[in-house]
Amino acid sequence: MYNCAIYIRLSKNSLDINNSIKMQDKIITQYIRSKPDMDIINRYVDNGYSGLDFLRPEFQKMKSWLFP
Repeated sequence: MYNCAIYIRLSKNSLDINNSIKMQDKIITQYIRSKPDMDIINRYVDNGYSGLDFLRPEFQKMKSWLFP
């Protein structure tokens, strides 16, 4: 069994409904649930942060979880 973390980021400039936090979460969750050897342990969401760097609060939390 593989423990997985879901990370979702939406730029503050994105207005596309298909890229919404809810839609991204739905797609990723469906994919992971279709894999019998994968289990979702944590979700991390950075809404309104740029992807130009990794100075995002939830990304940093995820990094800490993965690499304690």
